Amino acid sequence: MKENEKITLEDGRTLCYAVYGSDTPRATVIYNHGFPSSRFEAKMWHDHCTKHKIRLVSPDRPGYGQSSFQKDRRFLDWPADVLAIVDRLQIKQFYILGVSGGSPYALACLKEIGKDRLLGVTVASGLYPIKYGTAGMMLPTRILLWVAPWSTKLVTFLFEFAMGKPARNPDPKVFEDMFSKEMDRRHPGDRDAVKDPAYWPTFVQMARESFVQGSEGSSWEAYLNGSDWGFELEELRIGKEGVKLTLWHGDEDMNTGLDATKKAHAAMPGSELHVCEGEGHLSYALKRVDEILIDLLSFSPYLVASAGNEVLVVRTGSLVQEEKQVHRVPKERWAYRVFQVLEVFKALQALMERQVPGAHLVLKVCQVYKDKEANKELEGNVGIRDNKVTKD
Repeated sequence: MKENEKITLEDGRTLCYAVYGSDTPRATVIYNHGFPSSRFEAKMWHDHCTKHKIRLVSPDRPGYGQSSFQKDRRFLDWPADVLAIVDRLQIKQFYILGVSGGSPYALACLKEIGKDRLLGVTVASGLYPIKYGTAGMMLPTRILLWVAPWSTKLVTFLFEFAMGKPARNPDPKVFEDMFSKEMDRRHPGDRDAVKDPAYWPTFVQMARESFVQGSEGSSWEAYLNGSDWGFELEELRIGKEGVKLTLWHGDEDMNTGLDATKKAHAAMPGSELHVCEGEGHLSYALKRVDEILIDLLSFSPYLVASAGNEVLVVRTGSLVQEEKQVHRVPKERWAYRVFQVLEVFKALQALMERQVPGAHLVLKVCQVYKDKEANKELEGNVGIRDNKVTKD
């Protein structure tokens, strides 16, 4: 892992980012951290990304960590910063993951970056436009979103008093004690997740780093969160017309309520919503990292070998080939849509290297529909016979 990479932008600003996960990646995910937070947040996903051969790039947004403050920035300024980083790393195509307050930035990327580069977007515990309401949110969060658009100076003062000064105290125990007491007031699942010894040091590190420059970055971001976003969710190109978008949310989330997420989901036809029962803001995400990553990267092609009444489904392309990612399922439960024919050759090579058995080997590049009614929508198969691509 590399945690202090920097790039100088054309306007002279510095962007700092961390790189976690695999050194030999098959896919790249850009991680958009929460609010307030910093690049270190993505460290909690490092081991999982390494396992799945994913490179996880996590930038500090302007005003956080080591990234320069950007006066009067807007959500739609962020995609250009993301492209500057991926171009620096010579990454042609990538995925976007936005967690909590990273949601507006993930969706801004979906708005501004073409599907020739952006392969898929996932939002976990997302924050959505305030017009969708604040039901289920803690009162302090509601007040913050209401006040910030009217007085960023007041919000800066409040952030400094509550978090900024403790975060910059040379004695880390000062912040840890304050942070621990704050988490005791949260959802039990979130409290237990944050205080898990495996995650606690990272939560403390990412929170302290977010205020290393002061609180101006956080207060401006609060202003953006509570104001007009500069784009409508209905404008986003999702599904057939654009990029796959998946939303995850706990039904007991006290930070960003489920009600707003459901309204946002309704405003974005083609998006998928997974509601995690009995879970809070953070608890499900840390339990289901593998599931979230596999779902995000399953927007890549699947390899399917048919054998009698079963099909062997092997995720290919971005995901590392592992036995646990191979599933035998009844054929009638699956429907297929032709997708990225050129990936067939890569898929064939991967399958043959692993010597996966199949009585009648037919390769299909497809997306898998999880809906039970999807079998009504069988659209066509692409196969390889004698090293030639054929359509059955």
